[in-house]
Amino acid sequence: MRWMARPGAWIRATAKAETELLNADGFRAVAVAFKVFDGKKQDYGLADESELTLLGYVAFLDPPKESARQAGKR
Repeated sequence: MRWMARPGAWIRATAKAETELLNADGFRAVAVAFKVFDGKKQDYGLADESELTLLGYVAFLDPPKESARQAGKR
């Protein structure tokens, strides 16, 4: 219930856990998020990458290359 007071922390923890599960299964995950800006903004910076709304993930299978497997056996 401690998450109820900090829903943002719960969302971050859940998103991190989901990404880790996908990675463990050999997937690479890219988060898709958005932010609504007022007016016509033309220049964006690092500060604009805060307070985003997470839409979800795009996950794709990214198995290790055979050369990487061989290197790991050495």
